[in-house]
Amino acid sequence: VFAAGHRIAASIFMTGLSSCLPYEKLEREYPIFRAAVNGGERALARSQRGSVLTRAADAEMSDKIDALMTRLANPPFDAAPDFNATAVSLGMSYSSFRHFFRQRAGASPAHYWNERRMAFAAHELAETSATIQQIAERCGFATPAYFTAAFTRSKGVSPTAFRGHACFSAK
Repeated sequence: VFAAGHRIAASIFMTGLSSCLPYEKLEREYPIFRAAVNGGERALARSQRGSVLTRAADAEMSDKIDALMTRLANPPFDAAPDFNATAVSLGMSYSSFRHFFRQRAGASPAHYWNERRMAFAAHELAETSATIQQIAERCGFATPAYFTAAFTRSKGVSPTAFRGHACFSAK
């Protein structure tokens, strides 16, 4: 459980006999348990809001999130970032990291990264003569077909159609 300043405030340990608490039940009940922990983190954050320590930690975290946003917005896009590892490296749970990132960036980390690589792909289509396959590889897609499907979902038009119409912007 993380507190203000994204510092560990508590940890939770569960134990029980496997006959009383089988793994399947733990697996099924985990989302409820995780929601309770997240609620505790939010309540703790509300109770500590406004302290000098919290404001300083939030400013430091904002700087770290801004640096991460810059890294995510620029190539290479060849591999999906490990946001769980990023959260751990920042000393917080993934849900706290995702919440803080969304507050700062206006989108979840994965959505933000995907939007940026689609903007990069649109730029490549509009400004270069790179093939769809080359752009797909630069954007971290395993196949041009997968890239085409993702680009079409994101932009509402296929990469080929996007390239063929000068009226589309590379947003």
